[in-house]
Amino acid sequence: MHHAHQSPEKKKTRGASMLLPQVANLCKPPGPKGPRFMRSILVLLVLTLFGSFSAAESLPTPLAPSQVSVAPTESADLTFFNRKVFTFRAPLIGVSAHDRAKRAQARIADQLSIAGPHVAAAKPDLLGYQVHINGAAIFWVSPSDRDTAREDSLEATAQKAAAALQQAINDSAEARNLEALLRALGLAALATAVAAAVGWAASRVHRLAARVLTAATAKHSAAWSGTLRRSDETAKCGLSAGNSI
Repeated sequence: MHHAHQSPEKKKTRGASMLLPQVANLCKPPGPKGPRFMRSILVLLVLTLFGSFSAAESLPTPLAPSQVSVAPTESADLTFFNRKVFTFRAPLIGVSAHDRAKRAQARIADQLSIAGPHVAAAKPDLLGYQVHINGAAIFWVSPSDRDTAREDSLEATAQKAAAALQQAINDSAEARNLEALLRALGLAALATAVAAAVGWAASRVHRLAARVLTAATAKHSAAWSGTLRRSDETAKCGLSAGNSI
């Protein structure tokens, strides 16, 4: 029961140690009863088995899948106003490339919410190069973020990122100005339409009031004319009666 729990390496060593005495006995001079060539064959077989034990012990043990480490190859693009600004190719001080892109987008939005001009630039930093807007840090370009296929230096990579960010800021500013202009034109057109509608309604009311007033005036004029005619007829009748008397 004790040997059942031994490791494979210990079993191999124990088997080899048991074979050594047998090899020594076989190497003794042959007696009168044993053929010499049979002993030679046995010696070769034992040596072959011993060599296989030694080769098995020298082979490295394969690693389990959980023991194999793979270097991360994640990357994330920083975009602003539908423009690609920069590609983060590696984590930085424990922050993944994806989170670096999200944080940079939030910082850009915060800076652009402040009124006034916005200037993007890059400057050396302990982490590599810092890309900032008006001095406020937006993101960092580390040596691991360099595009090895382009063979650009770290400074050139950071300067390109700052230029791309500035272009995106300018495009967004122009779009905001155009949007403000269109909004102003829309409001002006709406005000013109409202004024035209009010003028049309006022003219309709004026024409309606004029018709009503004209009709009322005509009615009162007709009634007044009838009253005058009756008065004239009455006066004529009275004058005729006086002359006949």
